[in-house]
Amino acid sequence: MLTMLTKGETVTEICHRHGVSATQAYRWRDQFLEGGKKASNDGRTKEGRDAMVEENRKLKELVGGQGLIIEAFFSEYKVEEVYRNEYRNSVEAKAGWELYRNWYETERVHQSLGYQTPHQVWGLQKMAIEKKSIMCIINQTPSCPV
Repeated sequence: MLTMLTKGETVTEICHRHGVSATQAYRWRDQFLEGGKKASNDGRTKEGRDAMVEENRKLKELVGGQGLIIEAFFSEYKVEEVYRNEYRNSVEAKAGWELYRNWYETERVHQSLGYQTPHQVWGLQKMAIEKKSIMCIINQTPSCPV
C-alpha cells in the first residue's frame, strides 16, 4: 500500500508482483486510507478532542509538580541516608531505605506541612474524610465522598 501511495511503482507493476488485481489493490488502498482517517480522528468530536487536550494539560501540570517533589525527596534521601552509610549488600540498603522512609513519614517535620510530619497531615486528612462520610450518612446526603 505504501509503495502504491508514494508512487514509487505503477499499480500494474505492484499488482503483478503480488498476484492481485488492480481492483483489489485500490480497494485495499481505500481501506488503508479510511483506517488512517479513523485513527487520526479517533472517533472523537472537536469538543471531545478539546476536552482531552485540556485533561492532558492538567495531568502534565500535576505530574510535573509531583516530579519536583519526588526529585526533592530523593535528593534529601541521598544526603540524609545514603551518603552517611556504607551498605555491605542490597539487604542492608533496603533496610536502610525502609527505616529512612518510616522516619521521614512519622518523625521528620516538614516546613511545607506547617512543621508537621506527613503522617500527622495524612491522619488529619483521613479523619476529615471519615467525619464527612459520617455526616453524609447521618444527613443521608446523596453525594457522599465515599
